Amino acid sequence: MSKLKGLLIAEKPSLKREIQAVYNKYKSELDYELEFDNQVGHILGLKLPKEVNAEKYGKTWNIADYPEVYPYEYKIASDKKGMYNQIKEKIKHGGFDFIVNAGDPDPEGQLLIDETLIHIGNTLPIKRFWSNDITEGAIHSALKNLKDNHLYSGFYEAALTRQ
Repeated sequence: MSKLKGLLIAEKPSLKREIQAVYNKYKSELDYELEFDNQVGHILGLKLPKEVNAEKYGKTWNIADYPEVYPYEYKIASDKKGMYNQIKEKIKHGGFDFIVNAGDPDPEGQLLIDETLIHIGNTLPIKRFWSNDITEGAIHSALKNLKDNHLYSGFYEAALTRQ
């Protein structure tokens, strides 16, 4: 029987390297195989109001227009398009069974990976790597105890609200 195959996306290269080193040491103990990729902070950013509606918000500000709730519309950061496309292509063509969100264990870390996966249109199940500690033992434990990503949706919502 073959093992399930996952793509772990870390928030930053240094975290990816730490997790990958521990994974390589203990992969025979795990019931899945992983490939690794990473972001470098925010790949996406919110569009400015004038980018959402140039006619209404592109020229002058009018206090009568506020407060207003803008739709969350994202754009890919110009210097991160290659990274975005690399992750997107891996998800589409990598033959993965699941994705692992390895953002930092906080609301911002949850948002960074989730927003990329949402924007890409990911339909694969998402697991969450969660550890406040990057020692070998803590990483090993987190790899053995991946959780469903939806259990951390409150962190995503908190970061989204802050954004």
